[in-house]
Amino acid sequence: EIRLSQGRSLVGLHEGSVTIALTEARACSMLVPYARDHLVRLAAMHQFAWSLNLGGLYDEALTAAEQTLLAADELDIGFVTNHALVAKSRALTGLRQFGTATQLLIGIERRQSLDGDHWLIGNLALARARLCISSGDLDRAAEYLIPAADAHLPPAGRAEHEAFCGLIDAARGRLSEARRWIESCTPHSRNVEARGVILAAQCVLELDGPARPLPEACAQPLEALIASGHHDAVVVACRAQPELAKSIVRDGRWTDCLRSILTASRDSALARVAGLEIPRAGLRAGPLSAREAEVYELMAQGRTNREISQTLFISESTTKVHVRHIFEKLGVRSRVEAVRAFE
Repeated sequence: EIRLSQGRSLVGLHEGSVTIALTEARACSMLVPYARDHLVRLAAMHQFAWSLNLGGLYDEALTAAEQTLLAADELDIGFVTNHALVAKSRALTGLRQFGTATQLLIGIERRQSLDGDHWLIGNLALARARLCISSGDLDRAAEYLIPAADAHLPPAGRAEHEAFCGLIDAARGRLSEARRWIESCTPHSRNVEARGVILAAQCVLELDGPARPLPEACAQPLEALIASGHHDAVVVACRAQPELAKSIVRDGRWTDCLRSILTASRDSALARVAGLEIPRAGLRAGPLSAREAEVYELMAQGRTNREISQTLFISESTTKVHVRHIFEKLGVRSRVEAVRAFE
């Protein structure tokens, strides 16, 4: 059953529906505790984290990636660790935790220099570019991508790199270059990641300018992108060109969807610039998540991780991840300090 769910998730990605892929990956993750084959279990865990990232559900993706890391480390399976580290970096970038993401990428670079893994090389360049785009450094983002888009990457991987180059050039106003990148990569864009970035690039490419209505040539790829559930591409596009977020709000058709997407990515400044209000709980400095609050209350009662996991019907590894997030959000380094903060 777990292989069937995983297969259906992959079919969803192949057909361009992150929504279907994520639904199946979530169902698959529920079966993980029953999987006897370690590689099948780890593949399902990683696919869940990856699908969550594509759907822009970065908080959940971070937890799922850290669970995969714990499992991969216990089994000492290096290539799974590499994949999970990249998924974690994507989630951190999505949540605007740029400093932590940068430190993690430095560690991944060290692993890449030792492993020579072409998948890791390509995805590390993409992770670096995404981080630069999110922090507003489009020129540096392009510098990371061009050398990596070489013959060592498979056509689908190269297509994703070229799609990002098209998005970056569209955001920099280099419209003819952006169109060339999009034309070059479109025939090879077999994975949902590349197709989503192509749609995002087309959205930015077709913007008319500041304070203008959303052109139909921009609305069509945007509608396809949102319908696919590829919200991560919407986040990256709006960070690359904030005018896109403003135009979406002026148009009105996808305002609620954009608010939900930017809340999940904690883009309070971008939302404010676009004229949106984000719920206070969606801000980075806001309270703990509902699950973290439950874990925190039990921790303050002196419960162990095992006792917390039994009380909340979650795995002990999930509890450990929640505890780590609580420490990070509270700025503490021990359970004693966390309990004092609770008091």
